[in-house]
Amino acid sequence: MIDIDELFINLNDKLQNFLKSPKENRVIAYDIQMILLDSILKIEGEIRDMKEKIESNKLICKDKDTETEIRRELSIESKKFKELSILYKEYIKKLREICDSLAFAYFSKYDLKSLCWKQSAGFISGKNGLKNELNKLKSIFDEGGFAILNDITNSLRYGDITVDDNGKPRLLEIKSSSNKNKRIIRQQQDIDYRMEMINNDYLESFLGTDKKFQRVYSKTAEINYIEELQMLIDEAIQNGSVIKEIEEGLVYNIEYKPKDFKNLKYIQEIMNEPKVFFVNQMKNINENYTPFPMLIKNNDYLMEFYSGNLLISVFIDLEVVKRKIEEKGYLFDISENDEFIITFGLNGDNISMNTSNYHIWRIGREFLSLDWFIDEIENVVNSIKMGIHNIDFCCEKN
Repeated sequence: MIDIDELFINLNDKLQNFLKSPKENRVIAYDIQMILLDSILKIEGEIRDMKEKIESNKLICKDKDTETEIRRELSIESKKFKELSILYKEYIKKLREICDSLAFAYFSKYDLKSLCWKQSAGFISGKNGLKNELNKLKSIFDEGGFAILNDITNSLRYGDITVDDNGKPRLLEIKSSSNKNKRIIRQQQDIDYRMEMINNDYLESFLGTDKKFQRVYSKTAEINYIEELQMLIDEAIQNGSVIKEIEEGLVYNIEYKPKDFKNLKYIQEIMNEPKVFFVNQMKNINENYTPFPMLIKNNDYLMEFYSGNLLISVFIDLEVVKRKIEEKGYLFDISENDEFIITFGLNGDNISMNTSNYHIWRIGREFLSLDWFIDEIENVVNSIKMGIHNIDFCCEKN
């Protein structure tokens, strides 16, 4: 079995070098992908072997001549293989975060947002056309370009390869023949739909609904506290825990191998209306947020985070959020599914806008500035008043 931790650490070292200058370090990205692919194929092979062994054990256990003790031993073995198979699949998902980081470093995360809204393709091994995909990938890098093999990511699920097209991701479907069946036609339609979102920032019909989509760009560069996070993690590793008020109404709590949860209770007591984001629990959210190797840059600390020894919690005080929203002239409320409801006047009507949980969770998952987040709500409201609507902020008349 491959030493997954050692492999991940080595790949993450290469990744951190790539992140220093993605445009100049394209070759590193190709090397990482080839190592990743080879490793994932080996792990998939071990999972297949275990599956075959489980099926073999079933047949032996069904045989009436098989002794009870042997049945018991084979059942225990099969249970172990099933548990290992689940663990190995988690290993693959973790390794794919390295390739996710390549994509997020090279392309805008806003362009990548919708590219995970599809079921994973499953195992790579045995996939028809993989050789053609690898040939195409190599040719792109040989010509000085940049591309990602989608099957070794968690985040890119449309097309086979995502290639750089003047700074925008372009999805390629690599086919070994010119034959077109319904599945192939549907795949291409899905790709065209995503590309329309990326290239035009507008859709007349969003995901088959009667809602329009219009992307609204930030007025200012994103403000986050990723660099401050590195120092706070270091302090927590050294001292066991750290609590830091980053902004009014925004508190980070980081704990290393905690014996109790007194800090969590303390923060909840000092905040008037606390809302907490448990960042560790957000590892398995199927949304395209910034990958963790780009957020926790120290290899050792990242491994402690994955193992559950390093716990990160982000708190916001909803009372502060409400006050700051109302200072901008809007009303603030929370929906049944925890979305923020912003109400404002437009042409004599009261309009309610729902801020999606995807965006709210970014405060914790991507360590955003709360003040910047609230300013961006104002930006979207102003865009709506100008006649621009964004699907992430559902608007209705009151």
